[in-house]
Amino acid sequence: MLVAALAAACSSALRKSRTDLPAEERGAAELTRMILDYKAALGQRDFDLAERLLGAIGREVKRADPVTQSHPDFEEIQRAAAKARPALEAARRRAAIDRLIADTQGDLEKGRVWAKNLAEKGPVPRLLDGLGQVNAHLAFLQQEGQAFRDDPRYAEFAKTLDAELAAQEKLQREYGWLARLHAAIAPALEQAVAEDQASQNPGELASRQAAAERAAAGFATCTEQAAVFAADPAASPTLAWLTALGAATLPELQLNCEFRRAAAAERAKQLAWQTRLAAVAADVDVAVRALRDAGSPPARLTATAKAIDVLLLCQRQLANTEREAGYDASAAVATLLGRFSATELRRACGDESDRLAAENPTRHWQSAFDALKRRAREARAALRAVPT
Repeated sequence: MLVAALAAACSSALRKSRTDLPAEERGAAELTRMILDYKAALGQRDFDLAERLLGAIGREVKRADPVTQSHPDFEEIQRAAAKARPALEAARRRAAIDRLIADTQGDLEKGRVWAKNLAEKGPVPRLLDGLGQVNAHLAFLQQEGQAFRDDPRYAEFAKTLDAELAAQEKLQREYGWLARLHAAIAPALEQAVAEDQASQNPGELASRQAAAERAAAGFATCTEQAAVFAADPAASPTLAWLTALGAATLPELQLNCEFRRAAAAERAKQLAWQTRLAAVAADVDVAVRALRDAGSPPARLTATAKAIDVLLLCQRQLANTEREAGYDASAAVATLLGRFSATELRRACGDESDRLAAENPTRHWQSAFDALKRRAREARAALRAVPT
């Protein structure tokens, strides 16, 4: 009862009284006015007012008095009231489609901006998040539009939406994959490039060797990770981004990292070989310097024996140097015997050991003669000390 009373009161409020007209015209004129007000509200897309007017018209038509029902325009009023509901629903639908298209167009434009920035700046997290949010809302709007696919205008617009959303979602997947790839590879690659440069700079051989080994390991990580990400369903082999080795696609980066790994590994072998060569040269220098500094024949005799041992060891250590990993025919090392390549140093060690061995009998004679002279001096000194 209360609802009915409220509805009646609402109808009365929307029905404008025409007391200025004769009683037989008054009802039809008031209902006609309500229909005109409904059409005006519909034209202005004031759907709430149109809904209230439509409800009021239906109630007023049902309770029209016999005088109003006998009016010549009453049947036309009834037909207009019957058509009003489908017209309102159609107008609401058109408005919903307009609003949906406008919202979707706005998001599509935002998506184009995010996509452009991603293409220019790479997989920046902020840009990826922005595109992801736009795509999520576009997918929601796309789902919302399923109910309007039978509308020719929306159906035509939906073709653009479907194509652009698919392209933007693909871009989001690709750059998301690229962001993960960058996070997995970039730290090791940047460190590998720095270590590779350090291994080529002047400096202590062992330190350079260690740097080359670390560079090779870093480049190997890059190659391995590239292979893993190449198998990802979202992988884009044509997508290039800026790396520590310059702009590259994944296949290009994988190939470059493998090339740099092999080069760094070979450099590490060369530096290890050079380190061994330098150690041999240093041992030779110690022995040769000790021999040159020996003053007395016994000291020279001892130093000669040690020098011959070191020179023989030099020959053994360099016996197969040409077949060792990292061998470099152009590498030379400075020694007290001269500046030599590894092959030349091996030969010089042999020549010097032969020379010292040939002189060894003379050194033994000198040593024995010196010892004899020393004992003679000691004997003379002892005789002078005896009292006469």
